[in-house]
Amino acid sequence: MSAIAAIVIAALLIKGTLIGAIVMQRRRIRREDEAQKEQQRLAHLARVAVVGELSGGLAHELSQPLTSILSNAQAAQQALARDCVDLVEVREILADIVAEDKRAGELIGRIRSLLKRQDSVKQSVDTCALLQEVQLLVKSSLTSRLVTLNATLAPGLPEVLGDRIQLQQVLLNLLLNACDAVKECEPASRHIDLDARADPEGQMLHVVVTDHGHGIAADGLERVFDAFFTTKPDGLGLGLAICRQIVNAHGGRLWAEHNGGGGAAFHMTLPAVNVARERERATG
Repeated sequence: MSAIAAIVIAALLIKGTLIGAIVMQRRRIRREDEAQKEQQRLAHLARVAVVGELSGGLAHELSQPLTSILSNAQAAQQALARDCVDLVEVREILADIVAEDKRAGELIGRIRSLLKRQDSVKQSVDTCALLQEVQLLVKSSLTSRLVTLNATLAPGLPEVLGDRIQLQQVLLNLLLNACDAVKECEPASRHIDLDARADPEGQMLHVVVTDHGHGIAADGLERVFDAFFTTKPDGLGLGLAICRQIVNAHGGRLWAEHNGGGGAAFHMTLPAVNVARERERATG
């Protein structure tokens, strides 16, 4: 075999190897894309289930501003029907209508955001505002079940880098699960705790949701995060599994512990926004 022929054969072998490597790389990327899309689909399905569970409370929350708008509109009509119109009173009534309309619009916006299926978008998230939004969303649901939420938000909570809707989904799941855990307790004992603080260096956000219910079996602290594992008769078994995926994707941790006073405590940690960005730069 001539030297030229050997070079040609070697070149063809190298070309074939490169083509094979490119094909394998494209297949791997395609599989990863498909897996990510499936994960997003399941996350959206779980989020819809959460909204379904909240629907009664959300309907009640929405009915309040709508009822107020109607009452104020009728009051404005009566004020304008008088011979001597009190413009100050009318302005105050109209201001109330505008405020209640904004309140209803904000609630509808939150519901639409939760129901919307979209690609994950990471941005700086005000964790204090996020926790307050979640409390508003679950307020009526907890009240209707006679469950008290004790929230302690430490000052100076660090912002985190993440998808606000996904993080909202995680917190809603944890709070609703805690609510279910205490539903068999006596009304006076139906309370759950939400605690949020930063670590001493301000590098990590630590959120704990604690219930005082029936607790989790000794071998169940990890099983509760398995896909399709559920203790609820009508549960999908996806909520906590997807919550852990979301938290892991945000560079944090989600785990469960036994609560010393009975019940369970779910811990979530997330890196502060500056730490998360440094990690992203380091991993390229």
